This record gives sequence, structure tokens and C-alpha cells, in this order.
Amino acid sequence: EEEWTPLDLGSKLKCWLKADAGITLSTTKVTAWADQSGNGNDFTQGTDGTRPVIATAVQNGLDAVQFVSTDSLTCTAFFTGSAQAECFIVQRSTSSPGSASGGHTFGSSSSDALYPYSDGNVYDSFGVTSRPNVHPGGASAVLAWHVYSARTTATNLVVRFDGVEEYNAAATKGWAATFTIGRTPTTFAFLGYVGEVILTDALTSDERTLVDTYLERWGI
Repeated sequence: EEEWTPLDLGSKLKCWLKADAGITLSTTKVTAWADQSGNGNDFTQGTDGTRPVIATAVQNGLDAVQFVSTDSLTCTAFFTGSAQAECFIVQRSTSSPGSASGGHTFGSSSSDALYPYSDGNVYDSFGVTSRPNVHPGGASAVLAWHVYSARTTATNLVVRFDGVEEYNAAATKGWAATFTIGRTPTTFAFLGYVGEVILTDALTSDERTLVDTYLERWGI
């Protein structure tokens, strides 16, 4: 029996980035992170000074993309309107306790996502117009490797850390015109590593469990 991968989600899989495949480098810097779903939703960076780098074998023997300062990768939005969608992001913040680190941008909120903010909490806007506190767990809780997952339902934003639901509340859907991994649009840099990103249409609970099980390869 073949090992399950996100490709088994079929048409529900919209983008799949993993740092051990699809990386294009210019010297040591990442110019493109190619979508492994077959949909062509690649994340790229045309400016040399804002390109991230590859960090080798940083978690469970697996590579990750490392972001510092103004580093970012972008892609034209492929969720729009009232789309219900989900993300799974394997990441670790390297922000110093008490400092603010940006989150990734998928929602249309005018306030930047934060992973974490200086108060130690995580604020996110995945696919919505607001930016609530989705993880009031303190900075130490995110200064380690986690599988961060968020989803927009017909009415709510739902957020999980390592498979445990920590936030579920009403929110108005709204997608950014450009999706960004790394620096937020206005102020904050994401400081840390991103090893894998899976973006999907709305999943069933069984499909979500399959993604969670697949991501156990990161040893988190």
C-alpha cells in the first residue's frame, strides 16, 4: 500500500509546499517555492534582498525555509469571495520572548497577523476580515515547532495547534489579494522557519485527520 500524501485529497488540494521539494535557489537564497499540488500556485520572491534561505535538517532531519527581517514569498490569491478553506503550516518562530513577529497573510484584515505579538499571543486573520487572538498561550508556547492549522467555515474562524482546537468564533470571510509567507504587508517580519504548507478547500473531519497524520513526519 502506498503511503498517503496530500495529493490523495484530489481536487480539494490547492497548494502544497514542502522544503524538501520544489525549491529554486539563486546562490543561497530562495527565489521560488513550487507548488507540489499540480495547480501552479507557486510562491516566489523577485527581490534578492528579501529572499529567505534554506535551513538543512532543522527538525526531525527535514529541511525548512528560514525567514529573517523583510524576507517573504508571495502568490496571487487562489481563494476568493466566500470560499471556505483550510491551512496547515509546519513552523517555528525564532522571535525573542517579548518581541513581535509577523504571521503569514491570507486574510483581508487591515491589521497584520502576528506569530506571536509582544504580549505572547497569536493573532491571525486566515480568510477573514478580523484579526482575533487565537492562541493566548504565551510566547514560549510558539517558540517551538508546531503544526498550525486554521480554517474558515460558513460562519467561523477555527484554529488548532498540533491538532488541538484553541479558537472557534464567528468571523466574516475576506481573502487577501496576495497571499504572503513571511513579512506582513505593513510592519512585522515573520522570524522563523516554515517547513511545509498545505492549503485546501474545506475538508471532512476524516480528511483533516489524514493530513494531521501525514504531518507527523515532522516529529512534533
